Amino acid sequence: MDAEASSDDWVSYVSYASTKLKDGQLCSTGILIDEDGMQQRPAVEMLDRNGAVLWRNAIALPMDFYQARATHCVASGPDLFVLVQADTQSVQSLSQTMLEVVRLKSASGKVVSSQSVAVSDVHAAYSAWVEKEVSNFILIANGSLQVSGHYKLMAAPEQIFSFVARIDFDVNI
Repeated sequence: MDAEASSDDWVSYVSYASTKLKDGQLCSTGILIDEDGMQQRPAVEMLDRNGAVLWRNAIALPMDFYQARATHCVASGPDLFVLVQADTQSVQSLSQTMLEVVRLKSASGKVVSSQSVAVSDVHAAYSAWVEKEVSNFILIANGSLQVSGHYKLMAAPEQIFSFVARIDFDVNI
């Protein structure tokens, strides 16, 4: 991930999903849109029990990507893990969607690290995505995440395959 983007540069927040956390707070994932509506960045908001925004963070786009959106959120201890789905180009038929998990501090929204989600045993150009169901992005054990989704090969876009990936994070960071 590039350096964090300031949420002040964007005028509109659109939520894709919200996850209620154990302490009653709400993690909202979505996008921030610029003034003319032509660019979007993945974003995360933390809301208190009453719905007031505690913080909002515009997550920087991964290098060489056109746009992205934050779609899922899970909490583990002091951390949030957010799934970002990023597109390589504006033309949908040519664009590949890649997946990345971003780790943030739940108290501040500060990005700690990020890791790409690898679709194993695929050795050709592909586009991957994760549907909105909460069960597609879950904590499984020892700080590991399980990401379940679909992909298509760019050379054969009519064929859709499923995948399950495990992401391990160092729980000591």
